[in-house]
Amino acid sequence: MLTAQVQESDKTAGLEAGADDYLTKPFSSRESIARIKAVLSRHLPEMSDEIIEMRN
Repeated sequence: MLTAQVQESDKTAGLEAGADDYLTKPFSSRESIARIKAVLSRHLPEMSDEIIEMRN
C-alpha cells in the first residue's frame, strides 16, 4: 500500500485489510524497490535477478 497517511491507525487498518506492506510518502525509489522485491520473494520464491524489458 502506498499512501500519504502516516498515522499508526492508518497503517494498522491497511495491513489488517490485506496489504502486504505499507509505504508512506515521501519514499525513496531504492526503498520501494527493496520492499517490492521482499514481497515478491515471499510470493515467488524462485524469482531471479534477470531483467526483462518490454516494449510496445
